[in-house]
Amino acid sequence: MLFPLYRALRPTTVAPGARVPATVRRVLVVRNDRLGDMILTTPVFDLLRQLAPGTDVDVLASPRNATLLEGDARVARVFVDDGTWRGLWRLRGALGARHYDAVFSLIPGRSIRAGWTAMAASHAGTHRVSTWRPKRYHGFFTRVVRLPGSLRRAHVSRQMSYVVRAAFTRPGHDVAEASALAAPIRLHVPESARTAAAAWLAEQQIGPFVTLNLRSAAAARSWSADAAMHFVPMLLAAHPGLHVVMVPGPADAEEAQVVRRSTGSARVHLFDPNAPLLTLAALVERAAVMITPDTMTLHLAVATGRAVLSLHTTTDGNVPDLWKAVGVPSRALVAPAGLGVPAIAAADVRDAFEALVRDAGIALGD
Repeated sequence: MLFPLYRALRPTTVAPGARVPATVRRVLVVRNDRLGDMILTTPVFDLLRQLAPGTDVDVLASPRNATLLEGDARVARVFVDDGTWRGLWRLRGALGARHYDAVFSLIPGRSIRAGWTAMAASHAGTHRVSTWRPKRYHGFFTRVVRLPGSLRRAHVSRQMSYVVRAAFTRPGHDVAEASALAAPIRLHVPESARTAAAAWLAEQQIGPFVTLNLRSAAAARSWSADAAMHFVPMLLAAHPGLHVVMVPGPADAEEAQVVRRSTGSARVHLFDPNAPLLTLAALVERAAVMITPDTMTLHLAVATGRAVLSLHTTTDGNVPDLWKAVGVPSRALVAPAGLGVPAIAAADVRDAFEALVRDAGIALGD
């Protein structure tokens, strides 16, 4: 009953399950959600250019993550969705004027809005491709891609790349193995951002350094200030030439300041919590290691080629394998079952840091 309704609201000439042809010239990637997820979607931009050479890739972004695409030559246009139905209604004309050959809906959940967004951006000949959703929503799309069992716990960037690659493949044909699915996660960092980060580092007289973030979106996924107060002095004592740059968000700046002051060291610094995201990316790009429980800053480090020491929990259904660092030297610490990141001891983080630095051959200016 629902499928004919969807087809009546947005008629399509694309056969159900049809593959996207390599001759497409303009596609839209829908990524109107979080910061870290936009970073993880960057391999899709490269993959689309491989699968459909010469295509224009547009992105429907959120007000927060749109800034991450500033100056990115892989993206032709960025449209900003404010998350409201009224905002989506206002965008329909601009999206429709682009005459997309394909729309890729890669965000799981929010299926009603995802479906309407795909239809608002399409015309009768548009391939509307989605990650797997409950079947009652399949009629919004012309193809819905189910992940094979081997990818259910694979990194999210590889899952998205599988969906895109499968869309260009005839149903029933094999898709590349997981290891070959994704291009590197990489973020375009403008020279203006690099200049700003370099100027701040010079002003603070900072030599080799690591970046440290404590907070994530939830308390169970955030590391404690008390643990950080024990960890930072350990790090400074072990590496006399090393600096620590704390990179809090605006809401966490005071906590980071408390940690900084507790060390009594001029080698601990607080980066501007209100700095533009790409300036933060430029700072992280120059660090030796990023230490963080937060997936956004984790992905920021990966996208700029930095080594990562990440802290995770399995509470609230978290699956660390989906979000761990890929493509860079890394270590991941997971809290004991049923416990949050605050349960990870400072000494364990120190030991993991030393192992990462040793195995990756990272110079710390000692």
